[in-house]
Amino acid sequence: FPIFSLLFSTLFYKKFYYVVGIVILCVGATITPFFLFFVNLPNDVEHIYVYYLLSVLGTAATYFVSSRRVIFEADQRYRNVTIIDTYFNMLLQVLQIAIMCYWGNYMYVLTLRIVMSLTNNLVIYYWGERCYPFLRAYEKNKLDENEKGRLRKDVTAVMCHKIGAVFVTGTDSLIISTFINTIVAGHYSNYFT
Repeated sequence: FPIFSLLFSTLFYKKFYYVVGIVILCVGATITPFFLFFVNLPNDVEHIYVYYLLSVLGTAATYFVSSRRVIFEADQRYRNVTIIDTYFNMLLQVLQIAIMCYWGNYMYVLTLRIVMSLTNNLVIYYWGERCYPFLRAYEKNKLDENEKGRLRKDVTAVMCHKIGAVFVTGTDSLIISTFINTIVAGHYSNYFT
C-alpha cells in the first residue's frame, strides 16, 4: 500500500504547518513597527495596525488546523475539499456583504474571515479524522531517519518555493505602495488577480 505510507507521512507535516504558522506570527509581529513605512496612504486610516494584525493572525491561524488537507490531496480526494471550500467561500461572501451593508465595519469583516477560515479548516480536519480513522493510531509513531531527512528536504523545498513566489509576486506591489501610493498598489494588484 504505497498510499498508506504517503498518508502516514502526512501526519508529520502537521509539525511543519505549526512551525510555518508560528513563523508567520513572529515575522508579522516583528514587521509591525515598520508597517507604516510600507503603507503610503493620502489619509490616516483609523485602526490600521489592528487591521494588519488581524490579517496576519488570519493567515497564521489557517496553518494550525490545515494539516489534514494534505491527506486528501495525497489520496487524490481533494475534490471533496474543494467542494467544502466553495461552500464556505460562498457563505463568507454573503456574510461579508451583509456586514458591510449593515455595520460598514471592516474590522468585523476581518474577524469573520478568521472565524470562517478556521471553521472551514476544522470541518476538513474532522472530516479527515472520520475518513481516515486508522491514522490516529499512528500519530505517536516515530519516523526513521531516512524518512525524516526526505520529509525535511521536501518541506524545505516547498517553503523555499513559496517564499520565492512571494518575493516574485509581492515585491512589485510593495515597491508601488512604498514609493507611489497604497491605493495605486491596490489597483495594480486587482488588475493582475
